[in-house]
Amino acid sequence: MRFDPRPGRRLLSLLPLTALLCALSACGPRIAISRAALPCSDLVQGPLAADVAPADLPPDPATVADWQVFGDAQTGRLETSNLYRRAALDVIRRCEARDRAADEQLKAR
Repeated sequence: MRFDPRPGRRLLSLLPLTALLCALSACGPRIAISRAALPCSDLVQGPLAADVAPADLPPDPATVADWQVFGDAQTGRLETSNLYRRAALDVIRRCEARDRAADEQLKAR
């Protein structure tokens, strides 16, 4: 084994090769970046995705007051159902807007 009095000389001899490889790698194709394709509808879970149960029918024989109570309860359930539907659509729209923004950001690179 020989002793080299200038150990940095060997490293300097690799410098042109390293510079050439770095320059060639910069000329290569761009790396394609894509986001994971997760459906936005998967974000809608729990009560937003479940059915709203109907109101209980009045007892038999029912009076007019019983049917009025049933109608009020059924209308309340419809309002709850519509609220859940609007909330679920809002979640999906926000998710789609987020995905569009991410796509635009990736295209800008």
